[in-house]
Amino acid sequence: MSRNKTIRSKLFNSYAYFIVGLLLMFILFFFFYVTNLLRDRAADAIAQTCTSIQKQTDLEIDALNTLSLNISYSVLLKEAFQSHVNPNDASSNVDKLTAIDTLDTIYELIIAIIGPNSTAKQINLYDFEGQMIGGGTKNVIVDKNLEEMFWFDETIAKSGAKYISNPYSNSQLFSDIRPMADLDYISFTRLYFDKYRNPPIGIIEIIQPCQKIFSSADTIVATPNYQHQVLIYNEEGTQVYPYQSNAVSKTNYFPLIDNPSKAINSIQFLESSKADGKLICYTTSELTGYTTMIIASNTQLMAPPVYKTTLPFIIIGFIIIAISLIISYLLSS
Repeated sequence: MSRNKTIRSKLFNSYAYFIVGLLLMFILFFFFYVTNLLRDRAADAIAQTCTSIQKQTDLEIDALNTLSLNISYSVLLKEAFQSHVNPNDASSNVDKLTAIDTLDTIYELIIAIIGPNSTAKQINLYDFEGQMIGGGTKNVIVDKNLEEMFWFDETIAKSGAKYISNPYSNSQLFSDIRPMADLDYISFTRLYFDKYRNPPIGIIEIIQPCQKIFSSADTIVATPNYQHQVLIYNEEGTQVYPYQSNAVSKTNYFPLIDNPSKAINSIQFLESSKADGKLICYTTSELTGYTTMIIASNTQLMAPPVYKTTLPFIIIGFIIIAISLIISYLLSS
């Protein structure tokens, strides 16, 4: 009898070890498979978010680009502007505007170009003699030293192409308009040519709040429980989002990208060796040159799927092991 019990015990142990070991291997394989699958899906979701932010930002900038071209091609606005800044110029067709005040005409034309949807908050036209005429949120005419404007050199260097400034505070222009005085803005500029395109007659400046341009990124970051970091860099690697002066990222991730042009209108992931334990997804816009980047730590990325899958796997594992022990006992009997 004792011998039979010993044989039965050995058979039970053998069956138990074999079945439990086999099940544990299967459970571990399935666990890591599901975890990796969920991680890939999370990475895909981050990539889609990155693309969405880029596209929405492109739409906002493209609207400013279209607006600046409409200003450039508006014959009435060009004639009114030239008549006002240089009334003695015979080419300005003063006769056509003798019955109306040219300054009011400029204001009205600017408002008409901005349109009912308020495509931009402010449009300013500068001549090279130091005068600015602005319309939109605030109708204003002031003397300006154009060469002292922070965007002047870059705009001239673009030779008529668009220039997008870095975010800045424009509280001086809107100092009497609350809460606009407290906002950050971006200036979209380009040279203003006459109908012969040589030489330029001034500069077009379109001012837009950063919260409008980067509204998509703001909305996503403000989503409850959203833990990933969203950054946007310009072509020079300067952070333009988050745009608040006190929200500059402690880590500059832009130098980690070997060639941003490879990511033009496509999603790229930074090599793991450079990512320092993070998943870094980025894409570069051909229109703006902006590189949109989302940084997610592996802990943040894996915490939700691991938490959701670990407990069920533990419960199922214990149930299967218990059943396998019962089957082993029956087989050994």
